[in-house]
This record gives sequence, structure tokens and C-alpha cells, in this order.
Amino acid sequence: MRALLLAFAVMCGVALSATADEIPATPDLTHVKTFHNVGPLAGLKFSTDSDAQKLVDELLGYLGLHADYQIYVTDNANAVATAAAGYDAASQTRFIFFNRAFMQKYAETTHSDLGLYFIAAHELSHLIALHALRQIEPIKKELEADYYAGFILGVKTSDCDKVVAAIGAFPDQAAHERTTTHPALAQRRVAVGRGCSDATGQLTPELDNASVTVNVPSILNQFTTRVNRDIYGEDLALIAGKPGIPGSTLESCAHVCFGLSSCKGFTFNQWKNFCYLKGSVKGESVLHPAGTIGVKRPLPLPDVSSNAEMNTVNLYNSVFADQPLSAGTMADFAACKRACLVNVHCVAYSYFRATKECRQFNLTEGFYHDDGFDSGYKYQQPDAGWLANVRSAGH
Repeated sequence: MRALLLAFAVMCGVALSATADEIPATPDLTHVKTFHNVGPLAGLKFSTDSDAQKLVDELLGYLGLHADYQIYVTDNANAVATAAAGYDAASQTRFIFFNRAFMQKYAETTHSDLGLYFIAAHELSHLIALHALRQIEPIKKELEADYYAGFILGVKTSDCDKVVAAIGAFPDQAAHERTTTHPALAQRRVAVGRGCSDATGQLTPELDNASVTVNVPSILNQFTTRVNRDIYGEDLALIAGKPGIPGSTLESCAHVCFGLSSCKGFTFNQWKNFCYLKGSVKGESVLHPAGTIGVKRPLPLPDVSSNAEMNTVNLYNSVFADQPLSAGTMADFAACKRACLVNVHCVAYSYFRATKECRQFNLTEGFYHDDGFDSGYKYQQPDAGWLANVRSAGH
């Protein structure tokens, strides 16, 4: 479950909220996906934007996350009749709208709030999966959002029977039929159940005997990947003319690249949750412990450069908290750094001053502040001649 939780680590900063009066008069809803005719709601009354913010923050809190999403409660039923998630490319803003009257109506007339949580989790999942940017069928988007919503609510409730039942209460699914934009109810129940099962380990009836199956393969199967690597340069400027997609996961980075014919591979910076799409993967790659590279199959994986200069970065009062490759006593921080430099398997190191313990790492998720440690990592920096050769080769 830890790996799946890490896949949700896609957001940084503090979530913003706004009142209905602050919503642009003509909001750009081009990329908004709206979930219509949703069912039972209760608990929060959604009379203010803070109500909506509390719900979103609570869902994110189950995964230990914060969001930079803008949360709106609006009275504009023409723009947003129920609930909707969207992305504005010009401002690089991700947002969720909730219709005030719609939420209040269902909160006042029902006795369960799990449907309300499902709506918010479903819309959050559209943002997490970058559905506004990926060119996939609407049906597949819905099944993905249902799967991840089921996962989030599985963490919240630990009761997959209730989570699966929540999707069946929606009026627009009463006929159990597939539409042009939404899967049949049976498919959706399986997707939600599978997400909840992956979060809790529980087997739901839908997974036990369902004739409809939902395949949720890893998109990473379409790529050859390597950790501790970076494909230097050749970035595609996908958003607002700038390279890099903030608030990404390794999987969402792969999804976006796979949906673009111009993308041949990517570098995912797991320390900053940034995705860099690459228009070319020819030549060589360089060492960097924050990076994971992916190259579309069957393209060849670039070799690690043997010519790029090796550098180190010192991180005083910081520690890498991952499982160390090795640990032993060293005289001082400088000796610890030298030991990592001569070890081809070491990419980062932490020195505990109190005990003089030197920890070496071959994989790391990032460093953290700790007054008792000094740390560092090593990386390769291509020289000007190497970069010139790469560009002349057609990159």
C-alpha cells in the first residue's frame, strides 16, 4: 500500500479557496469534466467555500498531502450544475467547482455523506490523473477516476462494501447502461471496488464474481525505466510555453508522455514532483538521484554518460531517511562523502555527527531537515562540448 500512497504525492503548497463572487465572470470550462446527477449527500452543508475546502482537505489528509488546487463554491448553475474539476493551461491552475444549491439540497434531504465524499474524491482523481492533458477515451478516464476514488475512500473508511455501494446510489446510473461518456454501473462498481481493495486488502463481491472486469495495468509497462538518471535537455514545452509539469507522479508523467506522439520519453523528478517530457532520447543520460527516466518502448534506453563530470552537493543539517545501502563509522563528514564518491552504487549519503555513522544510499525519495545530520548527493553535469555533440546529433 505504501507504493500506492506514494503515487498520490502529486501536490505541493497550501490549497486556495475563493467565494463565488471571486470566480471569473466567464470561467474557462473548456477542459472541465462534470459529473452530473450525483446522489446521496449529507454532513457538510456547502453554504460557504470553506465547507468545500474542508472536504477536499480531509480527503487529501488521508494520504498525507496538501494541494495547490483552487476550490470554489458557485451559484452559477449554467456553468457548473453539480460538481466539476478542471485545468486552465494559460494560468496552470487546477480547480474544483461545487454548485452551492446542489450540495445544500442533497445534504438536507439524505442521511449519508459517503456520496458527497465520493464526488469530491472522483473529481480529485481526474486532476491527479491529468485527464485534461491526456488524450484517452472518456470511458477510460471515468474508470480511472473511479478506481482512484475507491482507493482514497478505502483509506478513509476501511469498508469496501460501503464504498462500492456509494456509486450505485447515483440516479444517472439507475438504468445500469453505458453512455458515450460513462461506463455501465457494473464496470464502475468493479473499478471502485478494485481501488478500495488495493487500499485495504479486502476482496469485494464485485471482484469475487463479477463478469465485468476492469484492467488497470501500469502505464509504466509501455516504458523502459531507470532510476537515478536524467535525460538532460530536449524538454517539450507543453504548458504555457514552459518545460515541466508540476504536481506530477511517476505514473501521471508516463500517462502524459504516452498520449503525445512527440514525446519519446521523460525524466520524473521525485524530489519535487516535476515531470519533464522529452522530444528525443538519443545519446546519453546522466546520473542524478532525484530522477527516474522512462523511454517509450521499443526505443533504446540511453547509456549513462562516461564523460560527464561528477559533482557533489552538500546538504548541511539534512538527512536522507531511506533504507541505507550500507552504514559504518567514519572520522568525519568529508570521509563519508569520499566513501560515497568511490562507491559506484552510492548516490547519496548522510553523516550522523553524534555517533559518526556514515549512511550510503543507492535510492532515495529526498532529504529532510535534521540538525543532527549532514548529507549530500552526487550527480553528473554534462559539459558544453557534450551538449553540443548531443544537439548536433539531431536532438
